[in-house]
Formats: sequence, C-alpha cells, structure tokens
Amino acid sequence: VGKVDTLDVLAKHRVLLAPLRFGAGLKGKIVDAWMYGLPVVTTPIGSEGMLSENDVLSGTYSAQSQGDILDTGWGGLIGACLDSFVQASIQLHNDESLWVESARNGRYLLDTMYNDSKNLDRVMHAVQSTVDNLEQRRQTDYMGAMLWHQTARSTEYFSRWIELKETITQEKREQERHRDE
Repeated sequence: VGKVDTLDVLAKHRVLLAPLRFGAGLKGKIVDAWMYGLPVVTTPIGSEGMLSENDVLSGTYSAQSQGDILDTGWGGLIGACLDSFVQASIQLHNDESLWVESARNGRYLLDTMYNDSKNLDRVMHAVQSTVDNLEQRRQTDYMGAMLWHQTARSTEYFSRWIELKETITQEKREQERHRDE
C-alpha cells in the first residue's frame, strides 16, 4: 500500500503480506507485524534468518509442505511461488486456529530473538570481548588488513588526481594571465 505515518495501521489488519524477493537478516516489516500480533505470509527469502539458532538446531520449527506452501511453525506461512503465496494468504486469513498459532509463534520469536533485555548482555559482551582482544583480532584479520591497504592506495591515487587537477588549473590560469599581458 506504500508508506504509512504510523505502524498502528497494522492493528486494523489480520495478516501481513510480505512478498520479499531479496533481503538478508532481520526483516523489519515482519518484526513490526509480529509486534502488532499479525502473522505473516512471506517468501523463503523473507523468512531467512528469522528463526532463533536454538530453534533451528533443536528442530522446533520443522517444515511441513502443503504443495508449495511451507508451514514451518514460524509466525505465519511461506509461499515459494505466486500461486502458493496467494493460497497461503487465503489459508492464513480464513483458518482461525492456524492464525492463532501463527500469531503466537510470531510473539514467541519476538520474545526469544529480539528481546532487548536478553540481547543487551550479548551485545555488551561482544563489544567488551572485541575491545579486550583488539590487538589480537587485528593481527588475524587478513581481510581487514587488505581493505585498509586498498583504502590507503585509493587515497594516494585520489590525492595524486587532486594534485594533478590543481596543477593543470594553475597552469591554465598562468597561461591566461600571460596572454592577457
């Protein structure tokens, strides 16, 4: 539908349709929908990275295929193609027990994966660990060293270009000044 001024509009709807064709990591639209109690119909791309590692490893969410519709126990359904996406949307909208279960699963995923109090300690630990081991990390970060090297080279060449440009501009001014004399 486009841009909205407030996410409160989500509370007026029953299902969020997120036909994502590309993306990585956290999908904000899906998290927003779960915050408002909406289950989601999305594509396999839309659902990537939206399960907790523990759930994936324990098999809590196992895929049950209904044709091309994937019911993973996730916070909604996953449609792999246009027809299955449409069918999943209709099914999730009309099947009350599936809707309730999907909304509950979305809330569970929010609480387990995106809870700020649970994640703040992990983030603070990761930052502190990085600070404590910074020198060692830098010594073993070959990709970072290569990028820094290339950054320095690009800066050098950019500096040369600016210097050359300024030299040419200055020479042109001098030529014009000599011509005018």
